[in-house]
Amino acid sequence: MSDLSILMKFEFLPNEMLMECFKYLNALDIFYSFDLLNYRFSRLIRNIPLHVDFQCIRKSFFDKFCIKMLLNPEIKNQIYSLHLSDKDTCGQINAFLSFFSFNEFSNLQSLTLNENKNNNVEILEWILPLSPKLHSLISKRLFDSLTLIDKISSVKKLTISKCQSKELCQILQCMPMLNCLNIENFSIYYESINNETCCCDYIAWNLKRLIIDKFQNDFEDFEKFIKQIPNLKSLTISTDNKLNMFDAYRWENLISSSLPYLNIFNIHLYNTIHI
Repeated sequence: MSDLSILMKFEFLPNEMLMECFKYLNALDIFYSFDLLNYRFSRLIRNIPLHVDFQCIRKSFFDKFCIKMLLNPEIKNQIYSLHLSDKDTCGQINAFLSFFSFNEFSNLQSLTLNENKNNNVEILEWILPLSPKLHSLISKRLFDSLTLIDKISSVKKLTISKCQSKELCQILQCMPMLNCLNIENFSIYYESINNETCCCDYIAWNLKRLIIDKFQNDFEDFEKFIKQIPNLKSLTISTDNKLNMFDAYRWENLISSSLPYLNIFNIHLYNTIHI
């Protein structure tokens, strides 16, 4: 079957079905393939929500799409999801910020910053005054500095790479709407004076899903911490502590006494090899 016949069959689809198909495509691919193809497609792709993923994109394509948004500023209002990456790029995040400010994207709901190499307060000041519609934020290094975190109180979904209990307390207090939290590396901090855990009394009532990829403390520490999240429905935790983190009786008692709404529970063991 020729490419022309495939295109003709695709054109027969109603707009509603085409819009469903476009939900699964990167905006760069949509505009590269369908913009200026004909009047119908040009109008259609300018009236749909867009997911823009610059990860693994050549700089020439990155520059072309940024220029297209500059020439057609209405495209910025279509973008609900944006993924920027400094991995294997020449400072893509800074390059994007040289074109735009994030608050220009009035309907932005999800932002991912991968391998941010310029983690400082100046960059944060560009990033944090975001659209009030933003509810998902994924960043490996964004929260190494927490001085401006209170400017994104609307976030509901957060992924960060490394966090201690003192920092997490600040995050939970400044993000009261947070309902999904993914921490790749979490440790509970101890005060050196009296060897007591540094946890706050704040209760994260809205947090429903918690994922900890690497937990570095004992069961007793986790037990004190998790009581701050009484409405948790889903818990996934990975740990290398074989001594007390895999005591089924203790988990049963904790869940029945402190986590009455929990219905998904996953615990994984990872091996740490010391050479």
